[in-house]
Formats: sequence, structure tokens, C-alpha cells
Amino acid sequence: MPSSGTPGRDPLWATVLADLRDRLAAREFDDRFPTDRELMDRYRVSRHTVREAVRRLGVVERRPRLGGRVRAPATGALPALGRTLAALGVRLELLPGPHSGDPREGGPTGPDTAHGQGAATAARHLLRADGLPLADSHCRVEGPGPPAAELAPGLLGLGAPPVALRPGPESVLPDVPPAAVREALELGEGIAVYRVDTTHTLDDGSTVTHRAYVRADRYPCILRFTPG
Repeated sequence: MPSSGTPGRDPLWATVLADLRDRLAAREFDDRFPTDRELMDRYRVSRHTVREAVRRLGVVERRPRLGGRVRAPATGALPALGRTLAALGVRLELLPGPHSGDPREGGPTGPDTAHGQGAATAARHLLRADGLPLADSHCRVEGPGPPAAELAPGLLGLGAPPVALRPGPESVLPDVPPAAVREALELGEGIAVYRVDTTHTLDDGSTVTHRAYVRADRYPCILRFTPG
């Protein structure tokens, strides 16, 4: 293992993280994720290094003294796009969006509204890829589930969601977005984007609706159309 203080070398957590990602891809952790102690013994590093690598892996649900389990990633076009770009080395950032009306609902999409039993929360984010705007994300949760802001990263392929999502309908359509979205994505008037709409349900009965406007000019892609 390289020393975390050695100039020109990756920190220890990055080396551990790279190996954990390879093992994850090989489905080594399907049944159980190792405890901190097991990882410390395998990689001969400190608990702090292990925990930092696992935190950055972003898909592990810890269980005290039992190891952990890997949360399933969200499915669909957007999570697949996010994971593909990350695998290609694209730097992805998820930033809080401006406080403006949601083009779907006409409701707030800034910070989460009051959350509680039966309440609804909404959150808007801007996904940037290598410093440039890629997607304008609008997430809404109806019911007692986690706040919308906590679910948005998983719905965009940035790690796994904090809870299991049961996928529902998904549509990917070309669209000319409203002015607020054009401004966020730095688009000229009349330029089309992909509009991706998804619906998920949670075990607690909550409904998660997500709409994202994705710039069509940043990365080439292939769409497959099937009869509705």
C-alpha cells in the first residue's frame, strides 16, 4: 500500500476504494459486505481509511458487528447515464437548484418543505458534468418517505438511494424546456432537450416522481423506441 503522505501517489482510501469497486463489479458482496475490522485486516490500513473508502463507495448500508449490505442502485435511463459517465471518469457534481416553480407541479423546488407523516417534499438540483450543466432535476416525494433531496442523487446515478425504490413508468421524450430550465442549463431559446419522467414507490407507500431535463448535445447516445 502506498503511504498517504507520499507525494504524487493516491491517498490510501483511494487505493482501497478502487479495489472495492472492482470487487463490487465482480458481485463479491452480493450476500454480505465486510466489517470495518475485516477490511482493515485485508488492506492493512486504519479504520479511518476504511470508513472513508466505504463512504465514497456510496452503496453500503452498515449493520453493527454484522458487516453490511449493498443497496441496489436505481434503474432507468438517468441512473444508467450517471453511472456510465462516472465510469468514464467524468466529474459529476449535484448542486442545489434555484428556488423557482416546478414546471410539472407549479410548486416549490428549492429546499425541502416541512416533512412529516403524509407530507410532500420537493427538491430541485442541477447536475454538472466536468463543470458544465447537464441536467435540471425535479424530485417530489408524496408520503412519509425520505426527503426528496436525499433521493435525488440516487435517481441520477450518483450512488445508491437510501431506501429501496420500486420502479414504475418511465418516459424519455424530446422537449423544448421552459425558460427557468433553459437558464439553468445555459441553453438558447428553442433548443430541445431530453425530458425524462419516472415514478417510483417505496415500501412505506410513498410515491416518488422525478422529472429531469437533460441536455442532448453533451454526450452522444442511442434511444430505443418501443410501442406504448
